[in-house]
Amino acid sequence: MVSVEPDGGRPRPNAVRIAVAVVLLLVAGCGTPTSNGVSTNGDGTGTWHKLSAPPLSPRQGAITAWTGTEALFLGGDTGPPCPPSADCTLPQARARDGAAFDPERDRWRRTALAPVPLEPYASRAVIGDEVWVVAAGALLSYDASADAWATHRAPSSLPDYGQVVSDGGRIVVVRSERHSSDDPDQVYDTQAQTWSHLPADPLDPAFGRMLTATSAGLVLTGHDLVAQPGSDKPSFVRAALLAPDSDRWKQLTDSDQLGGGQWTWTGKRMVDPTPGGADGGEVNGYGRTIPSGGILDPVTDEWSRLPHPPKYLTGGWGVEALAGPLAAGAGWIYDDRDQTWTKVPRPADGPSRAGSAVWAGEQLIALGGVDDDAGYTIKALSRDAWIYDRST
Repeated sequence: MVSVEPDGGRPRPNAVRIAVAVVLLLVAGCGTPTSNGVSTNGDGTGTWHKLSAPPLSPRQGAITAWTGTEALFLGGDTGPPCPPSADCTLPQARARDGAAFDPERDRWRRTALAPVPLEPYASRAVIGDEVWVVAAGALLSYDASADAWATHRAPSSLPDYGQVVSDGGRIVVVRSERHSSDDPDQVYDTQAQTWSHLPADPLDPAFGRMLTATSAGLVLTGHDLVAQPGSDKPSFVRAALLAPDSDRWKQLTDSDQLGGGQWTWTGKRMVDPTPGGADGGEVNGYGRTIPSGGILDPVTDEWSRLPHPPKYLTGGWGVEALAGPLAAGAGWIYDDRDQTWTKVPRPADGPSRAGSAVWAGEQLIALGGVDDDAGYTIKALSRDAWIYDRST
């Protein structure tokens, strides 16, 4: 887990990403990631178009959301970036400002300042045109129509680094790692403005916990807490389903995948679009390659493989965004509707490391990033923004 210094420091954004990488190593063990398929759609299809300058300073890690009319970029990290694969803890540089882009009108606007600095890359939930986040131990919401923030009373056990999920008119906050002694996961009713507990789940204790809202109910995925080092077996993704109006979880069949730490609900099934896999290496090898990503149908309780995934580390620009059947990550865009993969080209003047991105319908909008060739000062940060046209 990522440690946080409450008064003088915090993990840099890449430290958060390193924590995700550590989770994957814990799941997969030692060994060289491999692929079990090939890409099915060209190399570099689509075109980036540079947008007018957003009303923000250079940054990375802004919290993103799509309201149906505007792409929101809230907060972010405005401090010096860390080198790739480095774990840095530097003075706080969390931003409170933000910007909204209307692609129909090709227009930016500033957003109201958040009441507290926002954690870069933080999880968020969207209900209509309201964005919900956890910051400084409080539950916050940003109303894009009113351009106003609100602070909602929260229990003291609310985790700052949990996942925030919308489920109808509820906001659910779950811990990414849970032990039996931890407080229950929390549920906030936005209409009644009351808190309650999520029922205890059968995966407890677990790490890499992710909650996904589906038509079948809430699906919780996670991994057993295995010994590290020393485990002689991988920790597969496990899942449980909490049906609507139920107070009891149903444990689903365990998967045969390692997990990539991300899920998107396509409207029909859950997809983890992470390519590659692992075989455990020479020490504690698994005897076979186990894929990272995969597919779960929570209605039929069936797991399946990603269709024709690209080879590991063959992608393009590393922009990341999930929305329904569209998933951008690892330098690829996966479209579950036709089960195709498209390599993402880097914008002609884009930084080496992509910043924040969000799907605006069929369009992908990206802002900021880090140019590794410019050194590791704030001069390496970008404030530029682009929109991606998949049809060209």
